Amino acid sequence: MEKIFLFVAKIYIVLSGLYAVYLMSVDWYIYPKIAVYFSKDGRYIKDGCAEKLIISTGRASNTMVINGKIYSTPSIYLSNKDGKKFPIYEKRNDLENDLKLTPNQCHKIKYISIIDIGFWKRFYLYDYIKD
Repeated sequence: MEKIFLFVAKIYIVLSGLYAVYLMSVDWYIYPKIAVYFSKDGRYIKDGCAEKLIISTGRASNTMVINGKIYSTPSIYLSNKDGKKFPIYEKRNDLENDLKLTPNQCHKIKYISIIDIGFWKRFYLYDYIKD
């Protein structure tokens, strides 16, 4: 029984280490660089509809409904220095306030899609188009 526990603990440590490397290399460095590169070409910027901002009270996690699907806000907003070039940074508070005031109304946004494979999606908000 003790050998099985040690084996499972080693597997857990290895998987945790691999996930940390993935976060540091791909999630925090490569995806933002790709988004900034795609933002320079207008054909990668797509139109969308943000509908709700859901704030859960348990853990501090915000989610947003975009085009009928739920996404967590850390994966929506670009959080590195290059992302400050995106127009959404000047309008982010306006978007979140409008989503809170009129949650079931379509708020037009522009976003950059990096990966769009059924179960694995990654995109960043580019701009908020006020009516």
